[in-house]
Amino acid sequence: MDIRITPSAGGVFTPFTISRNLAGLPGWFPLDPQSTPFPTYYPFVLANKTPDTLSVGSNEFLTGESLFLTPGPQGQRDVVRWTAPAAGTYLVQGLFQAMSPSFSAQDIAIVVQGTDLLRRNLSKAPDAAPFSFVRTLAAGEVVEFSVGWGPDSNFAFDDTILSVRITPAGSPATQAHVQPARHVRPAPHGQ
Repeated sequence: MDIRITPSAGGVFTPFTISRNLAGLPGWFPLDPQSTPFPTYYPFVLANKTPDTLSVGSNEFLTGESLFLTPGPQGQRDVVRWTAPAAGTYLVQGLFQAMSPSFSAQDIAIVVQGTDLLRRNLSKAPDAAPFSFVRTLAAGEVVEFSVGWGPDSNFAFDDTILSVRITPAGSPATQAHVQPARHVRPAPHGQ
C-alpha cells in the first residue's frame, strides 16, 4: 500500500515532507511542528499503528490502527491518497469518525478520478461515515480520502479518525459448487 499525504484536494499533489512525532504518534506535516507556531503546521496526519485506543488530548481519542486527519486554518483539506499497485478489483472498507465531542463540523470525501464516491458532513463525536465499496482500478490509479472545514468554514475541532482497509477483491460473481445429496442412514440408538 502506498499512502501519501497532501494538503490539497483536487489540486496539485504536494506530499508533506516533514515527519515528526506529535502526541507520541508518528505524523506528517507541511512545516515542522517543533519549530513553527500553532496552527502554521496544519493540516497534518498522525498514525496510530498500535491496536490500542490512545488519547491525543482535548478529550479526543484515536482508535487503534487508524489515522488522525485535521484540515488547515486557511481552508486546506487534509488528504490521504492510496495508489493501486496493480490493475485489479479492490475492496475498500473503512470509516471516517468525528473526534471532538463538541463544536465539530467537518466535511469528508472519497474521490476516484474526480468522481465523488462519498461526500458528507460530520457533526460532533461519535458521528461517523462508514464506507464499503468494490472498485476496479488501473495500476497507478488513486483513491483519495480527505477532510475539510465543513459548513462552519472553521478548522477548529475538525479532528477526524480515518480507518481504512484496502484488499484485492475476488470476482464479484462466484459459482457455488453443489454436491449431490447423499442419503445418510441414522445410526441405531446406543451405537
